[in-house]
Amino acid sequence: MDSTIIVAMIVGGLSFIGTFINAKYTSNVKVTKLEVNVDNLKTEVHKHNSIIDRTYKLEEKVGIIEHDIKNIEQNIK
Repeated sequence: MDSTIIVAMIVGGLSFIGTFINAKYTSNVKVTKLEVNVDNLKTEVHKHNSIIDRTYKLEEKVGIIEHDIKNIEQNIK
């Protein structure tokens, strides 16, 4: 075989190996970034749900207070 063909085959093989390693590394980095993003979203959803729970509790307390105010107003009359 001609030496240029052998060199071309070696360069092609090394290029393929480099591309394969780079693709594997890049996909691992993307998966790691997605995992971090999912964890951040879980934290934000938990905060949001906590706010919703607190809002419902406040609405219940406001309803009780409004009922107490009506009772007091009726007792004053």
